Amino acid sequence: MAKPKLGMNIHQYIGKDGSIPFKVKILPIGEKSEGDVLIEFRDIEDTLNCKVYRYKKEILFKDMMEIKYQYTTSEVVGKDSFTPIIIHQTAEETKILVRFLEDDLWKAIYPKIFQQNLDPFFMYKYYMEQVFCKKVRR
Repeated sequence: MAKPKLGMNIHQYIGKDGSIPFKVKILPIGEKSEGDVLIEFRDIEDTLNCKVYRYKKEILFKDMMEIKYQYTTSEVVGKDSFTPIIIHQTAEETKILVRFLEDDLWKAIYPKIFQQNLDPFFMYKYYMEQVFCKKVRR
């Protein structure tokens, strides 16, 4: 399997589940037109913690001023289709709305944070190791 084209940057966001901070990392992967990304959640009380999954982008709404889209995956064990986040972008800000952490989507607003020491290849390698281990355990 050939290595897909990786994005140059990992987009990192930070939020809070109650008073506990957590991180969301998003890495574009493959051709931009396909809308695939790798997403990793860190520091959450969930089975998704520290796991990387491949998601597909789906546009929910788009006009000249704003765009709203969601990412879905079928890789999460025990779930047929899982949609953890919706991203809402305007000219002024980006909001990440985390479904599994908030009953009310609009409460979960997470700004982008400064990025340091984020290596796209490392995130991809970690994802591939996860995929390989999952296949071996079956």
